[in-house]
Amino acid sequence: MDHQAGRMLDTVSMSIAGIWQRIGADTQIGEAAALCLRRSKAGPRVLLVTCRRSGRWIVPQARVGEGEDAAETACHAAWRQAGVRASPERRMPLGIFDALRPCCADPNDVWRVHAFLVGVRRLADSYPQSADRERRWFTPQEAAQRVLEPGLKTILGRL
Repeated sequence: MDHQAGRMLDTVSMSIAGIWQRIGADTQIGEAAALCLRRSKAGPRVLLVTCRRSGRWIVPQARVGEGEDAAETACHAAWRQAGVRASPERRMPLGIFDALRPCCADPNDVWRVHAFLVGVRRLADSYPQSADRERRWFTPQEAAQRVLEPGLKTILGRL
């Protein structure tokens, strides 16, 4: 990354950090994210996908419907958004972070996201959103550098 692009990314990150500092108790709860982890001799890798609207790197995530199991919702999101056939490694979230939802009616909507570690059983070439998103494996540290949400950065840094 060149110097100018690095400064621009720092400016955007500081602006987003300011928004997160203003998040209050009215934060909505209701999304589940899939931390798709692949273990290898070279170390763990985390799968990120691009956001359909902005192109920024995110983890697969979706809104949890009433009565739905959040860990299963995360696995369904992994399939639709990244082509991952997965199963939750545990039913409790590995961590919780707040995410802005710029695609919602209110661009300042913030959602509480429960992040679940999921085991990758299979990676498909064809999946529902394959034409809309890019997917790529990163080390946890690389993934933490590419996402914008401070809480997600922390969770990824602990993997």
